[in-house]
Amino acid sequence: MTPSNSVVVIGAGLAGLTAARQLQAAGRSVVVLEKSRGLGGRLNTRRHLDSRADRGVPYLEPQGPLTEAWIQELQNTGDLQPWPQPLHHLTAEGLQTIPGDQRWAMPAGLSVAAKQLAAGLTIARGHRAIALTAPEAPGEPWTIQCDFPAAIEPEQQQEFWTTGAIVLAIPAPQAADLLESVAPDWASRARQVTFDPCFSVTAAYGPDRELQLPSGEAWQGIRAQIPTDWRWLAREDSKADGIWAMGQPVLLLQSSAAVAERLWDVPTLEAVGQALLDRAGADLGLHLQQPEWIQVHRWRYAITRNPLDDGFWIDPDRALAVAGDWCAAHPPGQSLEAAMRSGLSAAQGLLVHCF
Repeated sequence: MTPSNSVVVIGAGLAGLTAARQLQAAGRSVVVLEKSRGLGGRLNTRRHLDSRADRGVPYLEPQGPLTEAWIQELQNTGDLQPWPQPLHHLTAEGLQTIPGDQRWAMPAGLSVAAKQLAAGLTIARGHRAIALTAPEAPGEPWTIQCDFPAAIEPEQQQEFWTTGAIVLAIPAPQAADLLESVAPDWASRARQVTFDPCFSVTAAYGPDRELQLPSGEAWQGIRAQIPTDWRWLAREDSKADGIWAMGQPVLLLQSSAAVAERLWDVPTLEAVGQALLDRAGADLGLHLQQPEWIQVHRWRYAITRNPLDDGFWIDPDRALAVAGDWCAAHPPGQSLEAAMRSGLSAAQGLLVHCF
């Protein structure tokens, strides 16, 4: 018998974790299903040898009351450090300095922030939801079917899950696939949302490599405001010192959407990564050739192009909710606040209408 107060949250990104925390704090029995081994979605840190690079969200900043409270919570643990030096914008007139503001980084990587948000939650990693079966009558459970793309051990695999309620907190195209059989109108609306893809390139250089700008000015992060093949370049090693110091320059470059769309299926991604570094180097006067190593990660759903203005969806009769930053209209650069607001609203909607 499925407990009537049970909830399965599908997706361990920021919206899903926020919803799960709220539901569990209210006394519900919560399980989070996450298709990958990691947590946090775009709060993604790549670790290789002694280096770390935040491949999705580059840093934290207050975007509204929810992110502000979350940052304060992380500060209280001592794991969040200011990343205050000026950023730069590359414009048609050259590099423009953006004054330091409330920017924060995790010396151990932003994935640690996601793990802390998930503390105390029951999370089944490596479980991808592939089909939903709706209740046939009020009070009957949902059934969720999973497969296992993250190659977890057979004894960890559970193909079918039953639950009293569901929060679907995954990118719109994936949500649409699951909703097609149980809420076709919602699926159709989700398919209206489109995303920009992105390549994230991580590269490490020898400890004696000078990566100063031609002016000699120190830099931490640069946004491209001109038409070019990249949109963000950061000195990831500038986020860490002391026990977390990397001992060598480590860069993180994010491509433009146009480049990612054009080269998405290219098999030799390392060559693509070096070409992107070469382009950024030419734009900035930096010598970025011959890194010690280079890795490229594909983000199919990097940035929502056209988020909806609904905030979240809920079917109170069947205890089904949908959340994500793509559900909530938000200005550029405020996707974290939108994700948290949507996840919180979905959880509160279930608590008010379904329990």
